[in-house]
Amino acid sequence: MLLACCQCLTCRWYVIYRVLTEQPARTVVFARNSDGHVYIIPPSGPIRTIALASLTSLRRMPGLGDATLVIADSVVPPALPFYTLVTASPTCLAATDRAIANEYDSAWLRMPVPTVEEVWALKRAASPELPDVDVAGRLALWGSVPRSVLVEVGAPNQRALWAGVHRLPMAALVNGHVRDSSGVAHHIVLELAAGQNALEGSPEADPRNEYFYGRGTAVIASPSMLLHVVETISFERAWDVACLVKATLECPWSGRFFDPLVLSRLASGCELLCRQRLQRGGIGGVGTDAGSGAAAGTLMAAELAKSGVKQPADMLP
Repeated sequence: MLLACCQCLTCRWYVIYRVLTEQPARTVVFARNSDGHVYIIPPSGPIRTIALASLTSLRRMPGLGDATLVIADSVVPPALPFYTLVTASPTCLAATDRAIANEYDSAWLRMPVPTVEEVWALKRAASPELPDVDVAGRLALWGSVPRSVLVEVGAPNQRALWAGVHRLPMAALVNGHVRDSSGVAHHIVLELAAGQNALEGSPEADPRNEYFYGRGTAVIASPSMLLHVVETISFERAWDVACLVKATLECPWSGRFFDPLVLSRLASGCELLCRQRLQRGGIGGVGTDAGSGAAAGTLMAAELAKSGVKQPADMLP
């Protein structure tokens, strides 16, 4: 089974914790790409370690048991004769050798993006030493992503994350989809599980249904990231990705809320610069009207700033 997850740190340990506490007779094998090791956790006795390169030797290793669960973090191993769960970012899965990926179930599951309340619960359980005011600031910047909010918390880490985001061209974000092999775009856009914005009462809305974990929409991580996206789109004249701002869930300056906002501003005497529409097609249903695009982007940025949304660079330690 392949599980696409931008918060793999949370996902893998959650699964390990549930298995070890609810199925204590089961062996868990944790393959970790970041340090190149495989940890074999038996029901009793010491934890054994082998090199990640030797993962396929598990086929011949005695005493593991038929119910052994392999959890592979950010690496997709060749199919093993055990239940196997791969947790990796969409970027990592997309770069996997197709022949290996085809050995797994064809349907990829999406790990739901944690809620703000769940991140706070995780903070209390795993990182109580982190100051609440700092956690709140990182939540406001990165959204509810545990790695960015609770793990990579030092000033150098935070500034490095933002430097990558600041350099990323908007061409990596097209029509709500991420086209970025570096993974940096997932600090701007969060890819939801289908059930997180499904209609109430639909099969996708039930977390006990596999449809809940299908591919959902992409949303901008936070109002501050929305401000960055809007200003960058205007600066780069990247009107082909302007529709991305409609994907955010929590900002009333986008999607169906945007037209009434513009009309209300016009009614109150707001002036918008208009230019002649360019006579060529747009991309993904978004036109290439540079004048109206610039005006809309400027208005949205002004509304965000007026409501107190900060520039990401101003929120760094």
